[in-house]
Parts: sequence; C-alpha cells; structure tokens
Amino acid sequence: MSSFQIKILEMGRKSREGNSVDIYHIVGSKLRYLREDKGFTLEQLCEQVNKKYGLQIKPNLLGKIERSQSKIQTDLFIHLCDFFEVELSFFIPSKKNKQDQILQEKLDELLQNPTGREIIRFLTSSPNQKWRPLIHEMLKIFIPQIEIIIHNAEINKPQKVLKAAKSRELL
Repeated sequence: MSSFQIKILEMGRKSREGNSVDIYHIVGSKLRYLREDKGFTLEQLCEQVNKKYGLQIKPNLLGKIERSQSKIQTDLFIHLCDFFEVELSFFIPSKKNKQDQILQEKLDELLQNPTGREIIRFLTSSPNQKWRPLIHEMLKIFIPQIEIIIHNAEINKPQKVLKAAKSRELL
C-alpha cells in the first residue's frame, strides 16, 4: 500500500478521546506521508532539515511526532512546511461538507474489500503531488462504478465446491 493510501486511511481515524479528530494525529500522519512521498528516512529528513535551517532535531523526536506521541514545536512545524513546500492549511482538517463525508464513508467501505483496495491503490498510485486534487475528484466520480465492479466481481467469483470423499478413498 502506498503512502497516499495510508494517508487516506489515517485521515479517517478518530482520537482516543472520542469522535473529535486528533490534530496531532493528522499532523503526524501527514508529515509521515510527505516524508515517505519524498523518499526520505527519518534520519535523512533530519539531516536535510538540520542542514537547511540549522535546527538540531533528532530522528526519534520526528518519529514520535509522526506517531502523535509528541507535540511539534511551532518553529519546526513552519520549517517542515517550508521544506516540503506545503501551506500550513495542508495540515488543518477542514469542515467537510456532506458530499466529502459521504465520499470518505464510501472510500472506507471500499478499502475494507480486497478488490476495492486494489482499485484504489491503482487509482492513487501517482507519486506526483500535482495529481492529488485530480485524483480526489476522480474518486468522487468513480466510487459508484467501483462499487458496481466489486459487486459484479463477487457475483462472478467461482464457487468452490467441496465434494465428499468416497469411503474407498479413505482406506
């Protein structure tokens, strides 16, 4: 599963306290997504950020931030946004309109099915970030068709027929 699919899955998670979205989880998962999308290990990212901005961050701290086990400092957050060339708003969960909520629910359902996961993996496999908005719009359009494909695949799935062994075959 690519980092983009992981990001999609992680955005749907809820905080341990209840139904509210945990902002630290969102920031951490999006940082991990950006890091993996660029192909950096934690060590490589720390080295690059330390070199570019003169910060002294350690890979274990960045790992804790990604896992939402530690809060991120404002200056580090701003430098990471600059490093990855993303706006601060990339990390802020927006209020979803009804259509986006329905899309997320349908996407969650599709990801529960192996065929659905494979189709979503195929549709979201582009490593280029400029395609992300287009992919999001494509998913809105194609989810009903994907559901039909999955339904038809399940109907046409070959049935395994178990035959009883003859008593002579057992001896």
